[in-house]
Amino acid sequence: MLLTACGALPGDTADASWKLAPGQEVGPTSRELEVLVTRVECNSGVTGQVEEPEIEVKSDRVIVTFVVTPGRAGSADCQGNPEVAFHLMLPEPLGDRALADGQCLSKDDVARTAFCADGGLRYEP
Repeated sequence: MLLTACGALPGDTADASWKLAPGQEVGPTSRELEVLVTRVECNSGVTGQVEEPEIEVKSDRVIVTFVVTPGRAGSADCQGNPEVAFHLMLPEPLGDRALADGQCLSKDDVARTAFCADGGLRYEP
C-alpha cells in the first residue's frame, strides 16, 4: 500500500532524511512517532518546510520518504541544516515491521551520504 499526501509539486521540493526523535519507545502498537527531518543538500543552514511524507507499507517494513520546500536554492553554503521535528502518523500500527528512510533506498546520491550510513534503517523489531 502506498500513501501520498497533498503538498508541494515535485519540482518545488528537495530530498530530506529523517531519524526517530530520542526518548520514545517504538513497538508493534506504534502508530504515532516523533521524527527529526533534515534537508540533505546544502541550503545555508535552512531545512525548510517539511511536507507530509509518502508512506509505503510492505509486509516486512514501512518506508517513509520525506521532502522539504522550497526546492533547490540558487546558491547555498554547506554549514549543515537543522533537524525539524515532525509528528508522523502511520496508516496502521507498525506491527512486526522495520521502519526505513525511503530517500536512502531510492536515491543513489542520498544513499551515499552520512544520513544513510545505516542503510536507511531507522527501526528494526
